[in-house]
Amino acid sequence: SFPIQYTIDYIHHVDNPVGMYGKKLSCQIHIIAVGTTPLLNIIKCLARCQVEVNQVLASSYCSGLSVLSDDEIIIVSLVIDFGSHTTSLAIYLICNSIFIFYGKHGINDVTINIAKKFALDLKTAEKIKMLFGLADPELLKKDQVINLDDFIEGNETNMSIKISDLAEVIKSSLDIIFTNMKEQYERSRLDRVISNNILVTGGGSNLYGIKDYLSNFFGKQVKIAKNETLKGYLVSTRDKSDSAVIGLTMNHSIQISKNNADRNFSRNNYNWFQKTISWFKENI
Repeated sequence: SFPIQYTIDYIHHVDNPVGMYGKKLSCQIHIIAVGTTPLLNIIKCLARCQVEVNQVLASSYCSGLSVLSDDEIIIVSLVIDFGSHTTSLAIYLICNSIFIFYGKHGINDVTINIAKKFALDLKTAEKIKMLFGLADPELLKKDQVINLDDFIEGNETNMSIKISDLAEVIKSSLDIIFTNMKEQYERSRLDRVISNNILVTGGGSNLYGIKDYLSNFFGKQVKIAKNETLKGYLVSTRDKSDSAVIGLTMNHSIQISKNNADRNFSRNNYNWFQKTISWFKENI
């Protein structure tokens, strides 16, 4: 669950009520439902590896943390994480996630469909997708022929594929994935308040033409997101497939900062209370 905003008496849109005074405190909460069985299986698997799970977070929430700028995370923003086996959609408002949806298909399904259509193994289909794949056939300026003998080792097949045919397979796969996303997005009824900008991250965002495809599909401006740079991190954090992991690290850092701030506030309050008692003892 995510606390969206607090209300103290008649004061609305309170981000953090710690240290404030009032008679009535209320909170709007975004609750995320998840299947218990797969979650417990993952936790048990990690426990066998001597890893203790302290907190469970939605990957789309973490992805948003890693790609949204300070301005974008305050206004209503839409983030699509086009991953390998799943695609998620998350809507953010004032640094909090207010809507999340997961689809069970990702960019790996595009590879599988290519393999089925052209009778290829998955390794070859993935190579062809990375080298020649594009999200929309309309983006193709000149059709070319792909000689499969250049990619299949050991056998001469004398087979070839037109790039236009490859693009048709990719587009039909994307239509299935993002039609589901768009239906859930429209069901959220937040279209009128969302900014005219969609951020796309995840490994699927590397597909050529995905920006133009999603722009036409959703009728909004689309930007390929860039991950935040983690200071002191030895490995490059620019790979968009690592957005959720980077956001998880950032969330942990944010929680530590908040806990330290709360501790300092409590300590200052206690010191203030002690000073007040001492003054009364000395002067009364």
